[in-house]
Amino acid sequence: MGPPKRVRLAFMDPKQVAQRIRTARAWADLSQDELAEALEVSKATLGRWERGEKVPRSPELFYIAEICGGPRDFFTNPDADITALDAAVDELEQT
Repeated sequence: MGPPKRVRLAFMDPKQVAQRIRTARAWADLSQDELAEALEVSKATLGRWERGEKVPRSPELFYIAEICGGPRDFFTNPDADITALDAAVDELEQT
């Protein structure tokens, strides 16, 4: 079957990708340590992704989506509706 096909993410701003990673992690109620461990990357690497200093490759973004229970489209489509995830994060932050 081969490795997953890479998707070009050049159209997405690194800060937008970073915000979506943070949103997905918060939505899944995971700490940076927990998500970094699940992704088998260092916490420093995840931190750089979440600050927009680096952008993960598409397979890593898809794995983040899988771990956090969100759609892949959330990381590949700049117009993807993030309202539901944002509302879930707001609810988590209030509890």
